Amino acid sequence: MYEYPTFLIFFNVVNKHDIGHRIKELRQALGLKQADFARALSISRPSLSQIENGEVGPSLDLIHHIVLKYDISYDYLLDGKLSPPIPPEFIPEKLKQQEGDKTLTIHDFNEYKSAWKMLIKKYEERIASLEGDIHNLMSLLSKKEQEN
Repeated sequence: MYEYPTFLIFFNVVNKHDIGHRIKELRQALGLKQADFARALSISRPSLSQIENGEVGPSLDLIHHIVLKYDISYDYLLDGKLSPPIPPEFIPEKLKQQEGDKTLTIHDFNEYKSAWKMLIKKYEERIASLEGDIHNLMSLLSKKEQEN
């Protein structure tokens, strides 16, 4: 049995209509029909319809399955927020303009993920550069030691 993060224990206070809306946005962003998405989640199409319309809330198992299968965060799925915060210089302009409204769509979430990937790539490039500098310094030190 999977052990859920502690905050999920309290998820029943989250508005099931909002979660259903984000699940529907995810399905639409994937370009899937309800029947296809329901099949991918191993639930019936009527159950998915009820969840998307906010009539019933998704089970913890379904939430966990969606998070793992579609690589989205619990924070986003449950309350529309992203964490940890991304450094300001990497926030796409469209997201900066949404300062007043902290509710994000699946498209916004994908832009946020893209910004993080860009940040990680820049750090990887910087690390590679520093590794090269360290290698060069070690070579110089080695030559100096051999000269002495």
